[in-house]
Amino acid sequence: MKTRFKTLILGLILLFGLGMMASPVMADFGHKHYKISVYADEGFTTASGGTTLITGGITYKVLTDDTNTAATIYSDSAGTAMTNPVTSTVFDTKDRIDFYVPSSVTAVDIIIVDSAGGYTTFLDDATEHTRTAIIDERPNIQHHGMIWWGPVTTTPLGAGTQQDTGIDFDIGTLVHKVIVELITGGSSSNFLNIGIDANESTGDLDGFINAMVICTDAGWYDPYQVGISSGTNTNLMVINAVAGAPLGPLLGYIHEGTSTATGGETQGLWLHWDYKVNSNGRGLVYAVSSEGAGTTSSVANGYIHYLFTRFGYFDSAQRVHP
Repeated sequence: MKTRFKTLILGLILLFGLGMMASPVMADFGHKHYKISVYADEGFTTASGGTTLITGGITYKVLTDDTNTAATIYSDSAGTAMTNPVTSTVFDTKDRIDFYVPSSVTAVDIIIVDSAGGYTTFLDDATEHTRTAIIDERPNIQHHGMIWWGPVTTTPLGAGTQQDTGIDFDIGTLVHKVIVELITGGSSSNFLNIGIDANESTGDLDGFINAMVICTDAGWYDPYQVGISSGTNTNLMVINAVAGAPLGPLLGYIHEGTSTATGGETQGLWLHWDYKVNSNGRGLVYAVSSEGAGTTSSVANGYIHYLFTRFGYFDSAQRVHP
C-alpha cells in the first residue's frame, strides 16, 4: 500500500514538473508591451537632478526594425489595432509612449518628435525593456528635426489643402534648411509644397519648398542643388519647369533664373536666408497638389527634414538673452 502511494505521489510530481517546463512554450501567444518615458535635455539640470519629463505634445512613428516600413502596433494586450504614426493626443492620455507588438517582434525603431519646437530623436533597436528616450532640446546649437508626410486628396496646384504636421516652432528659432526624403514616389504631375501655416500672420504654405515635383524615384531631394527636370536622378532636386523656383520665399529664391521644359538646368543667382520665427506657434505645414483639375494626389510619401537653431531666449522686444 505504501509503495503504491509513493508511486502515485512521484507520478504527480513528475506530471507537475513537466507541466511547469512546458508552460513557457504554451504561453507564447501574447504581446510585448512598450512603455517609454520621454525626457528633454534643455542644457541644464532640474531641481530633482535630471532632465525634464515631457508629458504632452509628443508624436511618434514605430518602424519595423531597420526598415522604413510602419510596424503593426496595438493599444492593448488583446491586439486592438492602433494607428501608426501615433498622434500627440494619444500620447497625452498616458504621458508616455505606450503600445504593444506581437510577441515574435524582437525590436523596433521609433521616431519621436516633440511638436513644441520640432525637436526629434530616433530610437534604434528599441525593445520592450527600453524605458527612456531623451530628446536634445538645448538652445544655441543646430538641430536636425524630421516629420513624416503622406498623400492627401487635394485640388490643383496653387490651391492644395494644407496639412498640419503638428509641429510649432518656438520663438527665436532660425530655420536654416529644408530637405525632402521620398520613400514612395509619385509622378511628374504631382507637386509638394512645404511652409508655414497660411492661416497665421506672415504664413506661407510654399514658404520653404515651392512646388517640388514628386518624381517616381525614391531618395533625397535638396532644393539647394540645381538638378534636372525629368526626375530620374535621385541625388539632385527635380526642378519644376512651371514654378521655376524650388526654394520658397521664406528661405530664398532664384533671381532672374530660367528653366526649360526640355531638361535644361536652371540658370541665375541663388539667394538664400534663414527663416526667423518671431512668435510662438508658427506651424510647419505641407500640401500635395496635382497638375490636373479635379485629380487627387499620388501615393507619394516620405519625410520632411529641417535644420534649425533656437536662440536661448527672446523677450517681448525680440531681443536675445542667454
